[in-house]
Amino acid sequence: MPLRHRSARRSRLAAALVVAVAVSLVPFALAAPARATGSGTVSGRITADTRPVAHSVVELTAVGREAHSCYELCSGTQLFALTDANGRYTIKDVPHRTYTLLASSPDQYHANTYLGGASTIEGGKRITTGGTLTGVDVSLVTAATLDGTVTAADAGALHGTVQVELWSQYHGHWHWVTESGGYGAFARPGTASDPGRFSLGGVMPGTYKLQFLSDDNDPSHVATTWWGGRNITEAKTVTVRAGDDLDGFDVAVGTASLRGVDASTLVTGPDRWRVSAAVTERGIHDGVYTTGGTVFVTSGEKYPDALSAAPAAAQQHAPLMLTAGGSLPAATRAEVVRLEPARIVVVGGAASVSGTVWDQLHAAAPAARMTRIGGHDRYEVSRNLDFAFFPGTQAIMTMAGGRNFPDALSAATADGIDQQPLLLVDGRGTPDAATERFLDAERVSYATVVGGQNMISDDYSADFPAHSDDGGTGTYVRGSTRYDTSRQIAERYVGSASTAFLVDGEDFPDALAASALAANEGAPLITTLPSCLQTPSAQALEQLGVTRVVRVGGSLSPAMAHLPTCR
Repeated sequence: MPLRHRSARRSRLAAALVVAVAVSLVPFALAAPARATGSGTVSGRITADTRPVAHSVVELTAVGREAHSCYELCSGTQLFALTDANGRYTIKDVPHRTYTLLASSPDQYHANTYLGGASTIEGGKRITTGGTLTGVDVSLVTAATLDGTVTAADAGALHGTVQVELWSQYHGHWHWVTESGGYGAFARPGTASDPGRFSLGGVMPGTYKLQFLSDDNDPSHVATTWWGGRNITEAKTVTVRAGDDLDGFDVAVGTASLRGVDASTLVTGPDRWRVSAAVTERGIHDGVYTTGGTVFVTSGEKYPDALSAAPAAAQQHAPLMLTAGGSLPAATRAEVVRLEPARIVVVGGAASVSGTVWDQLHAAAPAARMTRIGGHDRYEVSRNLDFAFFPGTQAIMTMAGGRNFPDALSAATADGIDQQPLLLVDGRGTPDAATERFLDAERVSYATVVGGQNMISDDYSADFPAHSDDGGTGTYVRGSTRYDTSRQIAERYVGSASTAFLVDGEDFPDALAASALAANEGAPLITTLPSCLQTPSAQALEQLGVTRVVRVGGSLSPAMAHLPTCR
C-alpha cells in the first residue's frame, strides 16, 4: 500500500499509546531536585493555533553535549513553570547560562515543541540568560499521526505483539526517538485479509524511520522489522510535517530466528597480542583504519584503561592496540610500523605501560607525536581521557563501575558509536572528591549508569552531584546477568545493525581489542559464553536484525560458527 495522506480528519490517539520505555531502564535522580540559585528571569507565552495554552509545562533545558535520546530528562534543570489561563509563564532564579526552552503539549493534537518551533534539543533556538528576558514565546506545532498495518509472515508471529517506534538521525547514526515524548504504539499481527492496525500519534515534525519489534513482555520474540527494508540501512525514511495524517506504514513480521545469520568470520590469533593485531588488520581490510593517522596503545594485561580508551579511539577512527606492561609485543610493534601513525596515544600510567614500551613505540614510529594519558588510578585515567578527547561540557554521561569489565565493555562500544565518553567510577560508598569535581566541571545533568548494585550501588548514584546550577536525572541499565546487560545496551543504544561482534564475556583481552573496531563500524559488541550463546545474547542478535557475526578471539569454541544457544 503506498504511503498516503488521509483526509483532514484528525485521528485520536490509539488507546494503546504509551511511553515506550524498557522496564529494565529505571530512572533515578542524580541529586535531590533543587532549584538553581541564579538571579535571572525568563518569561513568555505559549500558544497553539494563536490561542493561549494553559497548563503547559515550560522548562529551560541546559545546552551542553546533547545526545540522540534527549528529552526533557536529559538536560533537566529543575527550571520550569506552568502556564496560566492566558498561556503565560515565568521562570525565576535562572543562572547565567545558555539554554533552549521546551513547552509541553497538554493535549493530543499538538506536539511538545522547542523554542523556535524545533522538534529536537539540538534544533532549539538558544537563549543566554543573566538578567530579565521577556517575550520568550513558543507556538506549539500541530502533532502528526502515522498509521499502518502489521501482518504475520508466519504462524508463530500471529501470537506475538509488536511495538512500533520512531527512529531519527543524530550525528550520522540512527537512534530510537524519545524526543517526541517517547510515544510508541502496539499492534497484534493479523492476516492478509485482517491485518493488525496501529496508530502512532503525538509525532513532532522531522525525518524518521519506523521500527517494529517484539513487545518486551511478549515471549514469542517477533523478529525486529523495519518499514521499507530488511534493516535500518535499507529502511525507508519518511519526512513528517506538522499536522500530517499519514497512512500506509505496512509491514509483515515473522518469528525471530538466527537462521541465515553468517557467523563464519573469525578474527583470532594464538595470543592476545596477535588477536589485537588481527583486529587492527581487520579494520584496515574494512577501510576503517588508514596509515598516517592515530593509534591508541594500552595495557592488555589490565582492562580498565582500555575500557575508557575505546570511545576515544572510535572518535579518532583509530585502532586500540594492546601491549604488555614491560615490553612491546612483536605483533603490536609490527602493526604500528605498518600503520606509520602520525600520533600515538599511550593510555595508562607507567605502572601499566612502562617507559620501555614508550621507547619501543617511538623506535617503531619515530615520526609519530607521542602522548600519554595517565593518572594515579583507573578513575583518573578515565577522567583525563574525557578531558582530552571530549572537551567542553558533557550534559550527557555514561558511567560504569571500574572494578570489573563486562558491563563497561558493552557500554564502551555503544559510547564509541555515539562518540560519547565513558566514565569509570568506583561505585562504592559515596563519590570521591575528584569525581564530584569532575561532574561539577562537566556540568553533567543526565547519566546512564551501567551495571548492577555490586558495581554501582543505589547509595553511590544517589549522591552523584548535579552540576553547579541544576538538579540531574538519569537511567540505570541493569541486567539480570552480564549477558542481559549487554543485550539491553545493544538493543536500546545501538538499536539495529547488520553486523555484530561476538566476544567471550568471561575474559577481557580479545574483547578490548574488538571494542574500538566494533564502535568504528557502528556494530554492537555482544558478550557470550565461549561455548554457546546465552539466551540474552541470542535475543540481542535476533532483535538487532543482525545478518553477519564477526567472532573475535581464540577462546570462542569453533562450534560458535553455528551460533548454538545454551540449553
